[in-house]
Amino acid sequence: MSAYSGNLGRVHDLEPVLAIADALRTEPRFVFVFVGGGAQRQALEDVAVSRGLTNVQFRPAQPRARLAESLALGDAHLVTLLPGCERYVFPSKLYGIAAVGRPVVFIGPRDCELARLVTGRDLGVAHERSQTTAIASSLRALADDPTRRARHAAAAQKFSAESGGADAAAARWDALFLPVRAC
Repeated sequence: MSAYSGNLGRVHDLEPVLAIADALRTEPRFVFVFVGGGAQRQALEDVAVSRGLTNVQFRPAQPRARLAESLALGDAHLVTLLPGCERYVFPSKLYGIAAVGRPVVFIGPRDCELARLVTGRDLGVAHERSQTTAIASSLRALADDPTRRARHAAAAQKFSAESGGADAAAARWDALFLPVRAC
């Protein structure tokens, strides 16, 4: 199961996920589960229904207390970022995914910090939004290779331990803006 958990908001590039689901529709081992809500949810649901994507499911946001349990259900997690937003947004969902030790499939600009982090730390793979065939192939490769999944999982957990998780990242982010707020 490929999961996308969190905000289905305006900076998240989710149309390619539906294209990938369409490409993998005849392979029953692939199910795409969106967990959460946001500005794009209804439009995504409408497109999934209109295309007859029975391998796409939508679930409500989960309470924070159940986040780790919810994230652990995915075999691989999709993290997306709309091109042009990479200088302003860093999807914090990466920290939760890393904490539960799941491979990451990043869909977004290849030259952004997030893509470099995913590939440089061996958390998973990174592709641009136009590479739907390559992304589908990456998902097949992950599904077919338990050793590779375990390697990405171990790298994710190591990254989580070293980074201190989302709370530590938020504290670092907040510290960047302390001088600005003091003005």
